[in-house]
Amino acid sequence: MAVDISAIDKFYRDIFDCINGAVSACIPSRKRSKADYNVPGWNTYVAERHEIARDAYVLWRESGKLRHGYYFDNMKKTRAHFKLALRHCKENVEEMKANACAQGLLDTDPQQFWRNVHKTSNSKANAHVLSVGGASGQRVIADMWKTHFEKLYSSKSHSKTPC
Repeated sequence: MAVDISAIDKFYRDIFDCINGAVSACIPSRKRSKADYNVPGWNTYVAERHEIARDAYVLWRESGKLRHGYYFDNMKKTRAHFKLALRHCKENVEEMKANACAQGLLDTDPQQFWRNVHKTSNSKANAHVLSVGGASGQRVIADMWKTHFEKLYSSKSHSKTPC
């Protein structure tokens, strides 16, 4: 007796589609966008403070949720530090993206770096860089590059002998 594999595959897909349809119709769900949870700068500025605040909260909860004392004060203090770091990241999203893009220069995959630059739009990334080569401020940075290229292209090391 020969078994038709394509018939078994079709039967499996039909059963799977039926189950998915029943689940969709009977169980309410909410689609969440990935962007709801993506905070640029989280790993750099927030993750450690979140872990510390969570540990302090667990200790406070295990101590009976008293509204005074060491555990309560520690929980409040660590939570405030966490929220401050999170607020900083949310208020400076473009700067965080630009810093991540600049950090990508240190990575060994140049293609990934340029993909990230393309994703974040190079003009936006450059608009939020705070300092370049020790210079800060748009005018100072522009003057630094002007001086650099003047020195580079006006050097007198060219020989004047004809070819």
